[in-house]
Amino acid sequence: MVQYIPYMVQYIPYMVQYIPYMVQYIPYMVQYIPYMVQYIPYMVQYIPYMVQYIPYMVQYIPYMVQYIPYMVQYIPYMVQYIPYMVQYIPYMVQYIPYMVQYIPYRVQYIPVV
Repeated sequence: MVQYIPYMVQYIPYMVQYIPYMVQYIPYMVQYIPYMVQYIPYMVQYIPYMVQYIPYMVQYIPYMVQYIPYMVQYIPYMVQYIPYMVQYIPYMVQYIPYMVQYIPYRVQYIPVV
């Protein structure tokens, strides 16, 4: 860990300039704390349930890792489409309320196995 300190230190001036920007969000975030805290007991009860899946998921890591080099080569190709896609966001957002009202209707058609 010690060998990384000089490497990390060079980023300090870069990070420091973001502090004033981040500080202004603190009051905004603090107001959500009481709201979030009430969900903690609810979430905690799921931990034992989720933990049992860890060994199952871990066995897939070596399988997934081998795809990383394959996927990475597509990043430059995909990045060039971002500006094109971003311009459609305002157009798509206006349809959300329209689509949401159909959810209860569609849910009844989900086949029960």
